[in-house]
Amino acid sequence: MKDNFNGQKQNLWRERAICLLFGCFLLLLLELAVRLVYSPHYQKDQIGYILQILEQDPVLFWRQKANLDVVFHDAEIKTNSSGFRSREISRKKDKNSFRIVCLGASPTLGWGVNSEDIYSYQLEKLLREKYGADKIEVINAAGIGYSSHQGLNLLKNEILKLSPDLITVSYVINDVDKHRFYRSDGRADKELKPRPAMLVVLENFLDKSVFYNFLKQRIFESRGSSVRYFGNQGYSEKRRVSSEDYKKNLSAIIDTAHQNNIEVVLVKMPVNLPVKEEVAGPLQAKAEEGIARAIAYARGDKWDEAAAELKKALEYNPYSSKAFYYLGVYSQRHGKSDEAQNYFQKAKERELFQCGRLGKVYNEIMQQVAGERNIPLVDIVAAFDAFNRESGGYLFLDPDGDTIHPNATGHRIIGREIYNALVQKHLLKKLQ
Repeated sequence: MKDNFNGQKQNLWRERAICLLFGCFLLLLLELAVRLVYSPHYQKDQIGYILQILEQDPVLFWRQKANLDVVFHDAEIKTNSSGFRSREISRKKDKNSFRIVCLGASPTLGWGVNSEDIYSYQLEKLLREKYGADKIEVINAAGIGYSSHQGLNLLKNEILKLSPDLITVSYVINDVDKHRFYRSDGRADKELKPRPAMLVVLENFLDKSVFYNFLKQRIFESRGSSVRYFGNQGYSEKRRVSSEDYKKNLSAIIDTAHQNNIEVVLVKMPVNLPVKEEVAGPLQAKAEEGIARAIAYARGDKWDEAAAELKKALEYNPYSSKAFYYLGVYSQRHGKSDEAQNYFQKAKERELFQCGRLGKVYNEIMQQVAGERNIPLVDIVAAFDAFNRESGGYLFLDPDGDTIHPNATGHRIIGREIYNALVQKHLLKKLQ
C-alpha cells in the first residue's frame, strides 16, 4: 500500500510539472505572437522610452537600472551598480578625501548631456584642479523623476552609508507634479508605503514582457484612462508633494545630514515651464461646476451630455486640465483613440502651466528654508538670469521642446556657481 501511495504521489507531481511546463510554453508562444503584432509603447511615447532605463524599487518607488550603458536622449548614459550616473563607489571613504554627493532629479542627473558636461563632473573637475585629484570625489546620486520625498528616503537608506562630507540638494520639478512613473494612483508620495521586495522583483521581471504590458495597457484603456499620463486611478487633484511637505522634506534632509556631520548646500534650480495668467476665481468656479455636472452625467451613461458640459467648462477656463482629461476619457470610451490622446496631451500641457507657476512658489520655499536654517543657497535661477542679460544664450536643451533640462552650457554655470559657494563659504575646511 505504501508503494502504491508513493506511486500516486509521484504521478501527481509529474502531472503538475507537465502542466507547469505546458503553461510556460503557452506563455512563451503568446509572448512571441504579441511581439509580432504589438508595438511597445516606448516606440510611441516619451514615458515608455524613459521606463526602459528604470526599474521599480521597494522604498524609492523606482531607480535607474544598474550598470546601464545606453544612449538616452542623444547622450551616453552609464550607471554604476547602484544605478547612479557615477563611477563605481567604494563604501569606505579615504579619510584624507572630501566626498560630495549631488542629490536631485533629472536636471542633476544630466538629462540629454554627456557625462563630462554634467555639473557634478564640472564641480569635481574644478575642485580637483584646486585641491588635487586624490582629495576630491563628487558622486551624482540623482534620480529621474525624483521628488524631495524620494530624496529624503535615498539619503537615509543609501547615501549615509557612503559617509559624504557634504551634499547638494536640488529637488523641485517633480514635487509640483501629480504623476509618477510607477504607482501613479492619485496619492501623494508620502501616502505610498514600501512594497514587499519579492513582489517588486516579480514585477520588474514581468515588465520585460511585451505580452504583460500589452494586457496591462488594454485593461487601462478599457477603463477609459490614459495610463501613460494619468496612472491607473484617473485624474488626481493632489500634487506629489504639497508645499507644506516640501518644506518639511527639505528640513528633514538638513536635520538628517547634520545629525551625521554632513554639510548641506541647497541648489535653487530654474523651473523653466510656461506660465499662463490664472483665470479669475468666478470663472474657475463655473468651470468646476460644469465638470461636476459632466461627471454626474457620465455616471449615468449620458456621455454626450457629459461632453457638452466639459466643452462648456472650457469656455470658462481654457486652462482646465481636468476638463480636457475627461474629454479624453469620453473619446476613449467611444473608440476615438487619436482624439482621446489629443485631449490627454492637452490636459498634460495645462498641467505644465500649473507646474510652472508652482515651481516658483516652491523655489521661494527653498530660499525661505535656507534663510531660516542658515544653510548656503546656490541660486541658479539668478545665475541663469545674469547670463541671459550678459550673453543672451539659451541654457536649456531645446526652446521648442525640452525647456526643463539645462544644456552643457547651463551645467557648466551650475558647476561653477556651486564651486564658488563652497570656496567662498569655507565649506571645504577639511582640505585647507
